[in-house]
Amino acid sequence: MRLNLSSLILLGWVFAKAIASPVSGAPLPYLSLEPVAPLERLNSVQELQDVSPKDWAYTAIQSLADRYGCLLAYPNRTFQGQNTLTRYEFATSLDFCLETIRTTIQTTHFSPTDLAIIRDLQQEYSAELATLRTQTDNLEARTAEIKAHSFSTTTRLNGEIVFALTDTFGSEAKDDATTTGSNSGTTLNYRIRLHLDTSFTGNDLLRTRLQMRQISQPNTGTAMSNFTFGGDNGGETEMTQLYYRFPLADNITGFISAVGLDFDLVAPFLNPYMASSASGSLARFGMYNPNIYLQVGGAGAAVSVRVAEPLRVDLAYLTRGFGGAANDAPSPLPGGGLFQGTYCAYAQVTASPTPDLDLAFAYVNAYYSTNEVNLAGATGSRGAIQPFGGVATAANHFGLQGSYHFSPVSLSGWVGYTAAEAKAGQREGDKASIWNWAVTMVVEDLGTEGGTLGLSFGQPPKLTQVDGGEPNRDTSLHFQAFYRYPVTKKIDITPGFFVITNPEHDADNDNIWVGVLRSSFRF
Repeated sequence: MRLNLSSLILLGWVFAKAIASPVSGAPLPYLSLEPVAPLERLNSVQELQDVSPKDWAYTAIQSLADRYGCLLAYPNRTFQGQNTLTRYEFATSLDFCLETIRTTIQTTHFSPTDLAIIRDLQQEYSAELATLRTQTDNLEARTAEIKAHSFSTTTRLNGEIVFALTDTFGSEAKDDATTTGSNSGTTLNYRIRLHLDTSFTGNDLLRTRLQMRQISQPNTGTAMSNFTFGGDNGGETEMTQLYYRFPLADNITGFISAVGLDFDLVAPFLNPYMASSASGSLARFGMYNPNIYLQVGGAGAAVSVRVAEPLRVDLAYLTRGFGGAANDAPSPLPGGGLFQGTYCAYAQVTASPTPDLDLAFAYVNAYYSTNEVNLAGATGSRGAIQPFGGVATAANHFGLQGSYHFSPVSLSGWVGYTAAEAKAGQREGDKASIWNWAVTMVVEDLGTEGGTLGLSFGQPPKLTQVDGGEPNRDTSLHFQAFYRYPVTKKIDITPGFFVITNPEHDADNDNIWVGVLRSSFRF
């Protein structure tokens, strides 16, 4: 076979450019390292089953076979022209064609005209070859610099900033049903969170969260008016989360935490549109069932098991630290450690009979050390939070949650019951009962894409029965409305308000109105 010399050299040049082109362009794409089937030589394009004369590259493929004799295909006689070429396949094809060129050159007699063409090509492409060599050297230098200065190949930094302009109208709720007639002042608050998310295998997550915040809760005399994003550490930086999530099996996920693992990070709470403190409910009570998901969190361990496609079981044991606060797990003193102080043992079964319907039943066995009692997740009356005062208290929390989605509307609801018992002091052995319930509705893409209307209505935790004390005699109701408007994909503005009737479940207290304008920035 006699080939035109200039064609052979140009063919080699094309292959050389194909190898070197990524140096001056975009970085190489990810290529599979899995073994590929060996390629086989074909003598004619007619032998390919998936190439026809109507294909736009038919002439080029035919030239490889008829003119250069270096057409390679898969063993099933397919060319697979729409698929990505692996490095193995490219190397095999290039080597085969270059070997064909080398053999042809060795067995071919060159005329003076051919030699003149070779000299001209050498001169024409000498500058290009020098440029390629320089680009290759620069790429190697840049790669070495990136490796030397790379923070981490597995860690991502993301964060959010929340500004909140708030005001409260109404009188301060009092235990003796009297009121002061004073209003809480207008405030401008902020919270900053930085997340370092690290993955070692691609299926796990090590999360570290740093937080700075200065957001005062409303000065109303009741926890019923608390914000979801409230809390004040004087603007100092503190670590509020440090936990590791990892797969134990195909259907089992494990968690281990030193700080800030809450049960809502383990189990589905069936109210996702309301739960975010940066883009969901403004009121803490409107997030989700407080006697389940606003209990003790901090250090401990958890496991999530998908028993079957519609059924899931979540278990957790967590020590003191409400809402991601510090905990006593590192303390060896009495009342500290993992098992001697405040803790919550969680269990939840979640079923999804249909893709749009979810139901869950949760149980929490809890113990609260002296001065750490908070049975209602800082959302209910003072009696519901500490029915026996600050003495050590044990509790069994039960929660039933459900949600149904029919686009663009999502309905959710819950009911929670707590049976508490005093474990110390003069009231040791006394028992108490606490109830709460709520329904929520979210309308997505209202007014604009990403616009969200949120509504919630319910009864904050209420002390309905207590030995040796007075239960809450009236009933407070909570109503909330907000609208989240997405300025961009990273910026939201959420105006809204919520109102509490009969604060502290006492009809002698004036209603409390809370107005909020929240701005959230994500990066």
